[in-house]
Amino acid sequence: MLRRLSLLSLVTATALALSAPVAGAGPVRVVGHQPVRSSAARVDTEEGYVPVPEGMVLIPAGTFIMGSPPDEPGRFGNEVQHQVTLTHSFFMATTEVTQGEFETLMGYSVGDCDSCAADVVDWHEAIAYCNARSLAEGLEPVYTPGEPTTWNRSARGYRLATEAEWEYACRAGTTTATYNGQPEGHGCAADPILDPIAWYCGHTLLSSHPTALLLPNAFGLYDMLGNSWEWVWDRYVVFTSDPVVDPVSDPLPPPHAEYHVIRGGCNSCGVMVCRAARRDKTAHSWPYHNGIRLVRDIN
Repeated sequence: MLRRLSLLSLVTATALALSAPVAGAGPVRVVGHQPVRSSAARVDTEEGYVPVPEGMVLIPAGTFIMGSPPDEPGRFGNEVQHQVTLTHSFFMATTEVTQGEFETLMGYSVGDCDSCAADVVDWHEAIAYCNARSLAEGLEPVYTPGEPTTWNRSARGYRLATEAEWEYACRAGTTTATYNGQPEGHGCAADPILDPIAWYCGHTLLSSHPTALLLPNAFGLYDMLGNSWEWVWDRYVVFTSDPVVDPVSDPLPPPHAEYHVIRGGCNSCGVMVCRAARRDKTAHSWPYHNGIRLVRDIN
């Protein structure tokens, strides 16, 4: 059913890609951690008043505790709590990239439900999609594919979130296991805390669902938990308890064995997998159950 292209073909194809619309919320202005719907097309940030890209919301700079407390149900040992400060605000898409958006831009299918989250995408394809969206909208691409792929921090095209940005955005000012509270169930049992916000194995037919059908978090982000795992930029590293500022783990060149981080859980995951602090890792060539959520830096 799926037709996959080589990485070189994907990169070459981006130059001719056409823009695909992103469904999502309209412009917002941010008061503390709460986005407030506004008819204005610009928001006030540390960079001054800037336009909000369509389908995105502003995630304000701030400090939070990343990871989970030792007594959080379902906790893994790699979720060491530590203070993280993000010094720059950024824009994040309110929804995951859909299968229809991916096919329209990239020219090949990753599923048969146009409105459902794309969930058969490997890390290199996620990088290629970010660059293709940038080129289609006249923006400078962020990534240079290679061994390793590199990130041009001065470019303002589309990119993946860092792992710290992802968890900060997912939590949206909350400290519980999910942005709706602490789940009570285990495995695939229905859970009253998770059901309103996430497609997981107790609340789905184990397939990708249309985006934005459930409740968003306080930032206005849908499906941050469940539906599709979301690739982040970072390779997998072990956390320590030391405070950090703007942390990022760039890819390493061969022959280093490397795993990239995925976040948020998916439609086939159990209750305790769909937590804000849950970290998983997989080979960058592994596509199954993995998808994309776009980020852009402020101009």
